[in-house]
Amino acid sequence: MKKALCLILCICFLAACLSACSALRKADDDEAESTTVIAENPKDSSTADQNDTPTDRNDTDDEPCVNTGTPTPPDTENSDTTDQDTESEENNIPAVPGTEMFDNVAFVGDSISLKLQYYHAKTGEMGNATFLCSGSYAVRHAVDSTMLIPYKGQNMSPEDALALCGAEKVFILLGMNDIGLLGIDKTIENWGIFVERIKEKCPGIKIYIQSETPIYKSGEKGKLTNENVDAYNARLEQFARDNGCEYLDISFYMKDSSGGLLEKYCSDSFVHFTDEACKLWINLLKQCLA
Repeated sequence: MKKALCLILCICFLAACLSACSALRKADDDEAESTTVIAENPKDSSTADQNDTPTDRNDTDDEPCVNTGTPTPPDTENSDTTDQDTESEENNIPAVPGTEMFDNVAFVGDSISLKLQYYHAKTGEMGNATFLCSGSYAVRHAVDSTMLIPYKGQNMSPEDALALCGAEKVFILLGMNDIGLLGIDKTIENWGIFVERIKEKCPGIKIYIQSETPIYKSGEKGKLTNENVDAYNARLEQFARDNGCEYLDISFYMKDSSGGLLEKYCSDSFVHFTDEACKLWINLLKQCLA
């Protein structure tokens, strides 16, 4: 009797163990199935990728114009001229091939021209052009030397840098950092001093004065309005004519119907350009030099 009772108890114990093992195995299988479903579901990961990837990946869209830093190395995969030709057609400006017209040409400017420098560093579309640019630079700095231009590891006046680099032509775009502080009259007066210094230091150099760029409509503030920029540009054009300089109006091609900087050409809701704007700008320069 005792043996039979022990046998029954053993059978019950084994049955209980088998039942427990089966329950544990089922729980593990359910957990594994749940984990697999989450891993295979791409919704969360794709959403994260879209949110982490900027929607506008052009150059100054990648980085703001700044007064320090090394321009991005050339991206040869994106340096073809197809987009440039399309942009030129949109603005009814014939595309001009080649880069040789930029040999012995220098550019003096502030952060707006720095963007052009960065774009050229990526694409090489301006050949051997020399850039003498610094963020926040102004006409007044060229006159009072409170800020200098970096050139070959040294800081110097723009006229000294132009003499050293041997430029035969110079394009200057300055004024946005002047007109809000000093007004138009004083800025034009400083232009006169600046241009004379260039002529004295670099006899025979051809000077191209570029119009100031428009401001994105919502970016106008204080005296920095498109109305004042237009008034400044009118004075600047007359100054160029009166002082034996060429005048290049890039502002005209960058404006929207309200007179502000076109959205597709603006990288920061203020005055700085996108790559698309640089493509147009370069073609305008080529037209001028061709």
